[in-house]
Amino acid sequence: MLHLKSLIVEVSTRCDRKCLLCERNVMSESVINRVMTFEQFKKIIDQFYVKTVLFLGSGEPFFAKDLFKMIKYCKSKNIITRVYTNGRLIDVFTKDIIDSVLDEIVISIDSSDPEIYKKIKRSELDKVLSNIKILKEYSDEHKLKTPTITTCTIIMKDNIDEIEKIVKFINNLGIDVISFTTIRKWFEQKEEHSVEDIIIEKAFKKIKEMSIDNKNKVFYPIFEDEKLKEKIKNLGFQVVDDLYCNCSLFIGVDGTVYPCNRIRLSFGNLLEKDIKEIQKNEEFMKQMKEVSFSCSKCRKILEPIERK
Repeated sequence: MLHLKSLIVEVSTRCDRKCLLCERNVMSESVINRVMTFEQFKKIIDQFYVKTVLFLGSGEPFFAKDLFKMIKYCKSKNIITRVYTNGRLIDVFTKDIIDSVLDEIVISIDSSDPEIYKKIKRSELDKVLSNIKILKEYSDEHKLKTPTITTCTIIMKDNIDEIEKIVKFINNLGIDVISFTTIRKWFEQKEEHSVEDIIIEKAFKKIKEMSIDNKNKVFYPIFEDEKLKEKIKNLGFQVVDDLYCNCSLFIGVDGTVYPCNRIRLSFGNLLEKDIKEIQKNEEFMKQMKEVSFSCSKCRKILEPIERK
């Protein structure tokens, strides 16, 4: 078995939204409506010793009908689980989320303004806020410690002027962890939507000066640029390595193995070959060693994965 700190598994490429910055907008129709079965997931997971599994990809994980069975299987193997979601289906699966003993749920909230949120997410903010309230109330009522509720905000031109407002807004929701990230370098319209580093730094200086109750909050930016990351860290914020690239492997919904979820090089399929067989490929092992914990250092990734 291959030992990994963490593993990204794309269990779904289906979604009910077409978010402004989503890679599904540039993917072919033939690959954006797939889901992984439990049997396929189990076959993949059983090939690794892994600490954390991230249910993340180009689709909404809750569209995978076996998602909670997958989470429970991970828990049976003492694997930490984290699901990334747009938050729209939380009310449908609240009890399943709790019963699965999911460790963390990461909800995308890119604006506190309903109109801006709708422009970015192609969805209604009130729906997501209602679902967060439902999940929190259920969790509080039963005095549960999990899942940790985290929000993730992508900093862009559409929301940079309300970053402080977003922090206050999310803080008032009683969220456990507030995180920020920047637009991925592979995104085709990056320049159109990206914000200059100096402006982001100024925004975080203002956040630092804010007087809010953040006793139980962890503000952690997830940035690609090392210089920006260091500047934000020097302001006193917890800065983490990129959660996408801090994983050694990305497994596509069809079982395809990528050294990273942004590297277009595929070295096989875990539903067809065992990881031990794939490891024999010298180029694969070379890529595994070269994958950086920061996209700014990586020479190969700045384009979206082409999947047919």
